[in-house]
Amino acid sequence: MEATCDKCSRKFEIKMKKRTHGIDITEHYFICPKCKKRYTSYVTDQKVRSLQKEVRILSKELREHAAYSSPATYKEKVDEVDKMHKEIKKAMEKLKADITKPKE
Repeated sequence: MEATCDKCSRKFEIKMKKRTHGIDITEHYFICPKCKKRYTSYVTDQKVRSLQKEVRILSKELREHAAYSSPATYKEKVDEVDKMHKEIKKAMEKLKADITKPKE
């Protein structure tokens, strides 16, 4: 995948990197090879990774049992997955803000 740097306008191929912060926070990012501007894609911690795993399991169950579930049960599961997605997004946004805020 290709990106264009906001700072120097150079086009470059994205090379994803990972950095661990503390015990369980992982930042996924890439860097412009010309000006070295850092772009954080996303940040996870153990809670987020656990929720993501639950979503994968529930989504798989939904696909496998869609034909056998009542519409009410199916909707309940879909709503549960949607709620978890929102929780994950909120947690990841907070982690990213914490990681990328300038140091004083």
